[in-house]
Amino acid sequence: MTEAQRICLIFYLQPIALGAWLPHIPGVQTTLGLTNSELAIALVGAPVGTLTTLMIAGRIAGWIGAKRITLVFYPVFLLAMLLPFMATTQWLLMAALALVGGSMSILELGLNVLADDYETRTHHKIMSRAHGCWSFGLLSGTLIGSAVAGFALSPFLAGIAIAILVQALVLPVILRLPLPPEGQSTKPEQRGFRLPHPVLLGVCFSLSERHWLKGPLRIGLRSISGMPLPPIRASPGWASRSFHCVWLRPDSWETACARLRRQDAWGRCLRSSD
Repeated sequence: MTEAQRICLIFYLQPIALGAWLPHIPGVQTTLGLTNSELAIALVGAPVGTLTTLMIAGRIAGWIGAKRITLVFYPVFLLAMLLPFMATTQWLLMAALALVGGSMSILELGLNVLADDYETRTHHKIMSRAHGCWSFGLLSGTLIGSAVAGFALSPFLAGIAIAILVQALVLPVILRLPLPPEGQSTKPEQRGFRLPHPVLLGVCFSLSERHWLKGPLRIGLRSISGMPLPPIRASPGWASRSFHCVWLRPDSWETACARLRRQDAWGRCLRSSD
């Protein structure tokens, strides 16, 4: 397996646990006895944790490196994905989702840095392919969650099985990735306005993509009578959303990167003319 294939496999495995949890949101609402507004407040925990942690994620990446981030936060994220199933109140669910969002933001930043470092070293573009694999992983997770709901299995035990299997598969793959060369000189800090780095742009796309979850969620939480749908009936909404991202996301990434490169070239021309 080549290094590019290993990175794509790491991208693919990461969102499976998240995708497997999404079809169970209506079941969590029913178990906790939450209204639609109470559930919406609890779900805010995930973006709060994500955006808060992103403020320090860059420093962590510069401190320990992308490979070590992936090694450390992969199991942290998989364990955090079990916490929403253990929540007993609205606020515990919100806190659990905040931990999920925080660990996910650091882990996904590490994944993007891995792909960006590979592109820098080899001049071989894999970012769009890697994010396509991420979308396939989310699709696989939603299908697994649908199967768990369809066979009336315990979602918590299924989550444990997914965490063990994913960690067992991803650990040897991460260990085979090369470490960055030691003694590599760091770039001097540049002050003033600069265009966003493609890695940061990828994180922004990933965060904005989360807003797509609100549409299927509203559809899945209500039936014609206004009552929450069981997970097996809400699952197709999540699966269709993931399938759509598989086709949309790589093209969007390529278009954004091409536009960013054109803007960067134009900015260099302006600076040189000054």
